[in-house]
Amino acid sequence: MAGGPLNLTVTVALRDGAPGRLISSSARSTGRSREYTFEGTLGTLAGGRTLRDPYADAIEIGGVQTAQDLRVGNPVVQHVLVNQFLTLEDVLAEVADGDSVELNLRGRRQIQFEGWSGQGSQDAGGASAVLRLTMHRDDSALAAFYRRSADAALAAAQADPTRERRVVELCTARNQLAVQALTELGRHSDPSVADRARQALAAL
Repeated sequence: MAGGPLNLTVTVALRDGAPGRLISSSARSTGRSREYTFEGTLGTLAGGRTLRDPYADAIEIGGVQTAQDLRVGNPVVQHVLVNQFLTLEDVLAEVADGDSVELNLRGRRQIQFEGWSGQGSQDAGGASAVLRLTMHRDDSALAAFYRRSADAALAAAQADPTRERRVVELCTARNQLAVQALTELGRHSDPSVADRARQALAAL
C-alpha cells in the first residue's frame, strides 16, 4: 500500500560447511539494522524519483549486537521494515489517491559470520536482491490500517514483539494519514511508547 509500511522477510541459509553464528546489530540512534542497505526509485529501473534515507543525518551513538545460530538446514529468518531505510511516504506525493506507481527496490544484507571454533568473526560478503513492486494508493485503507495498529498497540499493556512492530510501523509512517493513530498512541499506558508516538507526531 503506497505510503504504508513495507515489511520484507529475509532468510539467510548456510548451504554447506561448519555451523556458526550470524552477526546482527542495530544502531541505537535509528533503531534499524546496520547490516541492511536499500535504494529505491519510483518509475522505471532506468530512472525516476529516488527515495531518501530518513536518517541520513543521524549521529552514531552505539548500538546492540547479537549472534544467531546458523547451520545447514537451520536458516535465520529476519523481518525488515523498509520504512526505516527509505522515505516511502514520498510515494504519496507522486501518485493520486486510487492510482498506482512502480517501486524499484534494491536491497543488500552484509554477512558477518562467527565460527564456533573461536576464530572470531569473518566478513563473508553479502547478498543483494532487486524487487519491482506495485504501490497502490488508498488513503482510506491506509488511515484505517494505522488506526487498527494503534488500537492493537494500546490494548497491549506489556511489551512484546508484535506490539513493538506496530509501534515502529506507526512511528516511521511520517505522513498525515497517521496523525489520528499517533495521537491515540500518545496516550499509551507505557510511557516509552507514548513518548515515541508524541515525538513522531511532532516531527510531522
